[in-house]
Amino acid sequence: MRIITFVLLISSGLMASCATRTYFHNNSVAPSMQQQAFTIDSGECTATARSAMPPPPQSNSNIGYTNYSGQVTDGATGRTYDFNGTASQGNAGLNVTEELYAPQRIAQWNQDFKNIYSACLAKRGWVTVREK
Repeated sequence: MRIITFVLLISSGLMASCATRTYFHNNSVAPSMQQQAFTIDSGECTATARSAMPPPPQSNSNIGYTNYSGQVTDGATGRTYDFNGTASQGNAGLNVTEELYAPQRIAQWNQDFKNIYSACLAKRGWVTVREK
């Protein structure tokens, strides 16, 4: 049991040392103020990106379904008919083609948002640093 634990500790330590660390840095901001300045700029760039973008596209992939059943009586003949079925509770405005492309539209929206956000940070002097 001790050998296995030792091996796991070594392998997890090696994996951690191989990980890439990514962070933002701005040469025009004092090192002691980096975190505070980034928090402010990140919030402002998020607001800028949100105001520049249309609302995110919606997906109808979480449609709920309701089962129904009952009886109806024909007023003219007096006959009673049983019925049952399933009805969706989703957005009836989306058709099948729109729904098929919903994940692509959502991914494109996310990429566009990220591009605007990143451009805003870059304009303020922030660069992405990756260290191994």
